Amino acid sequence: MGELYASAQRLTRCSLRLCFIVYFMYLSASYFFAMWKYEKGEHRRKHTWSKTEAGFIGSHKGAQGMCPCGVSEKEAGEVLNRGIPLRDVSMELPDRIYAVFQGVIYEAVPDNTGKSYHAYPWRGDLRGRPRLPRVIINQLEKQAQAEGTEKEFKKWWKEYGQ
Repeated sequence: MGELYASAQRLTRCSLRLCFIVYFMYLSASYFFAMWKYEKGEHRRKHTWSKTEAGFIGSHKGAQGMCPCGVSEKEAGEVLNRGIPLRDVSMELPDRIYAVFQGVIYEAVPDNTGKSYHAYPWRGDLRGRPRLPRVIINQLEKQAQAEGTEKEFKKWWKEYGQ
């Protein structure tokens, strides 16, 4: 009877460990592979132009990021979902997501309802903009290396970084 009890205890410990591992994998996957929804928004033309590269135009608020033409909503969603979240601990969803596309840093922010994000080219030299944490910059550089646009990324950083 004692052996049966000991076997049951070992099985219970193994089951608990397995449950913990599965739960941890679920949490990790939901963090690293979070499916954020990209939504350009109806009638949103603010960050688009006819050029094939990202850039900026002047506005009454300062420089306004412009996305290259021809980027599909599907492609934008893929870029968003490989992005690096910057979370405020009080918020469930990230208040900013950063990603690299064609060597350019993009910043995504939630829409008014908080259910989806839209993005635009990022620049760090605007007045009042907080600095990007070094850990995010390093991850963005790794993204650029992975997509083969490290040279363009460094050029963008030199021109628009902090």
